[in-house]
Amino acid sequence: MPTQTKQPSLPGETFRGRREFPRWYFYNPFTELEDQISGISATVKTPGWWFDRFLANVIIKDFSFGGAGFIAPNHVQMPTHLILSLENKYSLKCEILHRRQLNRYISFYGTRWEHNGRRIVLTIISKYSRLSRFVQ
Repeated sequence: MPTQTKQPSLPGETFRGRREFPRWYFYNPFTELEDQISGISATVKTPGWWFDRFLANVIIKDFSFGGAGFIAPNHVQMPTHLILSLENKYSLKCEILHRRQLNRYISFYGTRWEHNGRRIVLTIISKYSRLSRFVQ
């Protein structure tokens, strides 16, 4: 009987079903996401012609060269394309790939970077990797 090879379903996912890039996690894997307080504080903005419009404060739970995962309040309508900003210093354009509602107040969003700003991503990873709980 021939075995089926799993095809990648998301960009950044390889044929083995594993991520293409290592991911730094900023949470405890033994506690539900909605019950945790760890992570990196950031803001989400929508791109504008003259300036980027603030949408919400978020908590980044994981980060990689391919994208990031963050928790945001449910009352905010997230666009598909947005800007993730850290410390009002680092801004990365990203696209939301999936959303998972954690409870009636917050949701987890998975994103991928829309550009090739590896220098900015590397700077952020080098700065925050010490806060990471584990890498996978």
